[in-house]
Amino acid sequence: IEDWIGVLLRKQGADLYRMKGVLHIAHATKKFVYHAVHMIFNGDFEDWDEGEPKSNKLVFIGKNLDKQSLQRGFEACLDTPQNRAKIEEAEMIKVFERQQNALLGAAQRDDVVAIKNILQSGAAVSYANSVGQTALHIATLWGNASAVEALVQAGAAVDQVNDLGAQTPLHLLAS
Repeated sequence: IEDWIGVLLRKQGADLYRMKGVLHIAHATKKFVYHAVHMIFNGDFEDWDEGEPKSNKLVFIGKNLDKQSLQRGFEACLDTPQNRAKIEEAEMIKVFERQQNALLGAAQRDDVVAIKNILQSGAAVSYANSVGQTALHIATLWGNASAVEALVQAGAAVDQVNDLGAQTPLHLLAS
């Protein structure tokens, strides 16, 4: 749902004058109450009122809005047997990205214990961010010898080229 609303606000934010609603999020004990004005979104979990039906209510006010498209987009977010596999895949991708970003942060901080723990939890040692930087690139760039050693021992690719000048970690280490 978070991804769908984000895309909706980016693509149609100028046409969405106001958006508000209550969401019954799968496995959550509280309702999610949200509102948005154009591209500014705000929401929080709140307790359900006594006797309040646990359902979803969405209101969109704007121009050039396609009701069927909005309905299909929301339905694709529902926790149904048909959507479960797609939802689980999206959640796994988010977990993977958080894990990989944690590895890059640990390399920058020269935190060998965190690097080893993150790699043991299944992170890819040679994962590259949006500009091609791996944890090894970042560790060498920051001069973090302990992190470099831990990453190389874990099998990090020393010859992987980044998108910022086609540099390998060895290039960065030598410069």
